[in-house]
Amino acid sequence: MTTKDDIRRQIFGDKDLTKHLNGFLFAQAGILKEASKSRELTGRFDEMRVVLMSSVGVAIAIARLGTEDMLNESTMLTRALLERLINFCYLMVCEEDEYKKYKAHSLQKSYRKLDRQITAGKHSFRVKYTGEIDVDSIPELKKALAQFTGPKGGEKTRWTDVDLSERVILIGEKSNIDERKWLLSLLSFYEDASEALHGTLYGSVFHTGFYEPGFNRGDAEAIERNAQKKLTLLYWQMGDIIADVITFLGERSRLSDFVKKSQENVKKTTEIMSFILKD
Repeated sequence: MTTKDDIRRQIFGDKDLTKHLNGFLFAQAGILKEASKSRELTGRFDEMRVVLMSSVGVAIAIARLGTEDMLNESTMLTRALLERLINFCYLMVCEEDEYKKYKAHSLQKSYRKLDRQITAGKHSFRVKYTGEIDVDSIPELKKALAQFTGPKGGEKTRWTDVDLSERVILIGEKSNIDERKWLLSLLSFYEDASEALHGTLYGSVFHTGFYEPGFNRGDAEAIERNAQKKLTLLYWQMGDIIADVITFLGERSRLSDFVKKSQENVKKTTEIMSFILKD
């Protein structure tokens, strides 16, 4: 006799479930894309809608990579997606000085990129804009450069002193977003993504289950099911995070239609995943 537990074990790790959750992420990204175009977004929301649109691109890229079972690469992009969405929501609720720092960082970075160089061993390369820019004639640029220059003359590379998890806490305090879900996503994906981006041995093979205790590294089927499980959870969590962002937008703008569509998707997907992950 087949039990519910047998059904759960059969479904979780199956490619059909992964495909379904992949569709969930695609759908949520599509709703966010349309919401991002809304004229209802004003003030900071309007100024920073480009951050939302860039987040949509990352979410779609994750979903497309997943159709090729590229878990490692999808995990790398998940870090980018989380950082962009966290930054966007943080910018909507932070103090004005912090908001101005974000914009100033971009301004000074665009100027510094006009003259960059690298030196290693006997080699030295430089790429420099040959035109002339009078910094003194652009007060905002001059101020931004001073703001992001350290005492020894080097560039301050971080735009804020508030770390990522603390930004999440502030978002939770100033909205209806459940910061616990966002912190769990950071815990689930951020470190693996960083290792993968840095090209470490761990970062090159973590997605295979190689370092997981008790995992049978010689069982090809187990490796495949393990990867499918992780892709399923990745899609679910990122789709749910995007739903939070859509709801966040709806709290401050008249975007109820987008919120409704998003929450309908979340409800259906949560019912499926709640059954599969019971206990």
